[in-house]
Amino acid sequence: MYAFYAHCDPLTTERITKQDQLIPLFIVDLVGNVPGMSGLLVSCAFSASLSSVSSGMNALAAIAAEDFIKPNFKDIDDKKLTIITKFFSAGCGLFGIVLAFIASVMGDILNSTLLLMGIVSGPVLGVFTLGVFFPWSTSKGVLTGLFVGSICGIGYAVGIQRNPSPTFEPPLFIDGCSVGDVTTINPYTSYMNELNMTSMEHIVQPTDAPFIAGEVSGYNFYSLSYLTSVLWLGLFAWSLVWRSVS
Repeated sequence: MYAFYAHCDPLTTERITKQDQLIPLFIVDLVGNVPGMSGLLVSCAFSASLSSVSSGMNALAAIAAEDFIKPNFKDIDDKKLTIITKFFSAGCGLFGIVLAFIASVMGDILNSTLLLMGIVSGPVLGVFTLGVFFPWSTSKGVLTGLFVGSICGIGYAVGIQRNPSPTFEPPLFIDGCSVGDVTTINPYTSYMNELNMTSMEHIVQPTDAPFIAGEVSGYNFYSLSYLTSVLWLGLFAWSLVWRSVS
């Protein structure tokens, strides 16, 4: 996508408003001339997402039925329990739709999602592994570890948001856009068609200064990429759960 849009940046030309829209735009620009192909690719991406969401909704409904409905309504029959579970699953779906509308105005939703997963997954994994390896752990100790791990994870995630890592983006231009229009033209395709093969040697020579990703000294304690926050933030919270219990 960078090679395709390097000389006609969609953000600069305001074809899109945030980077999350790059993939759908790229699909439309790449195969939009083939009837039905762009819709097929976008529907495949949505189908993959919806399959995970639907299983999560069913899991939430099953957990609610086992942990809340059955213990409090012991005489309930299976038919009523099934109906209640279906209503609860539908309610979770409606709640997810509302959250989707809220997420559309939150900016970079991928960043927030991965940070949230890192906050939640670490303490939960800590409690799970604690029960596997130390089944004699008391409920007070487990709840204390869960609370400490969650609070510290939230605090560290807030620090990441307030002290973001320095970003170094490669250069982008708009000199490849059509005059008077923002329609993207792949500059590499048109350039290679006009290029004489005798001048290829000039291109492959490493004469230009390389793109440098930045200095390590610019990082601080909170300089954790959101792409690795699920791993490191979860590991941080998991270790705090174990440390609090021990």
